[in-house]
Amino acid sequence: MAEAHRYLTTQGLNGGADVAVCDMFVSLSPRGDADLLSRVLADWGDGEAARILRTCATAAPATAGY
Repeated sequence: MAEAHRYLTTQGLNGGADVAVCDMFVSLSPRGDADLLSRVLADWGDGEAARILRTCATAAPATAGY
């Protein structure tokens, strides 16, 4: 997480983004407006990737249009 915070700071995003640790197969933090899955889905098989995406859809606010 420290590396992610440093990266956000160097990109000037430290005031507009936050980093959270979670189990993508269980739940995501409902605090955010978006979830960034950079280089994540390619590391999983189709079944696991589908579970991750379902978790994201469940955590998304109803107004997100999913």
